[in-house]
Amino acid sequence: MFVGGDGLAINRINHSLARHPGKYLHTRPAVIPVQGEHPHGTCHILHMGWRPYSALVVPLLEAIGHRECKSNFTVSDFNDHDHAMCILIEGIARYFMYLESQAGGMPPLSHAAILEKHCASNIDLEWLFHFLRDFGFMYWEMRQAVRSNNSHAIDYIWRECVSFLHTSEANKTQYAPMAILRIFWSEALHPALASIYHANRTISLVGLPGSN
Repeated sequence: MFVGGDGLAINRINHSLARHPGKYLHTRPAVIPVQGEHPHGTCHILHMGWRPYSALVVPLLEAIGHRECKSNFTVSDFNDHDHAMCILIEGIARYFMYLESQAGGMPPLSHAAILEKHCASNIDLEWLFHFLRDFGFMYWEMRQAVRSNNSHAIDYIWRECVSFLHTSEANKTQYAPMAILRIFWSEALHPALASIYHANRTISLVGLPGSN
């Protein structure tokens, strides 16, 4: 039996399963907790990256008219901040593409190590480079994976998030172990259950492919 819920509910279910496996796992129906990927998962991944990069993100967004965005936000503010973040990621990526197109302006974007060294000589470029590499592209991939129901990509992103969630700046200490459990359930399921799980990882409430 797949059981959904918010972060606190899923955390309690996982602890109950660990304490009472005979009651909830070794008898029928077995309980399999399923944490929502969007907006629940994406909200906390966004929060994870927003906090350490707020000194960069907020002034840039204010400069392009997104004055509703704050250095820290709550779940009720997610839609505004998600929309603004996606605009910002694409804008910064296009800025790097523009610099690459200028004669002598930028090393090839495909050479990440050379590009990182080049950006290190300019603090503004260095901030933009690390923002995209460490968080921006990962968040973009999460949003696309949810839309296309790319379950394996979602698992990969949760793996990437574990160390980031642990940082003092992100301060998402409850979600680091939850990310690990997210990956555990994806890997531990019997193939028959796993096929159902991955096929329905994200679904649209209005009949569109994938999800939101």
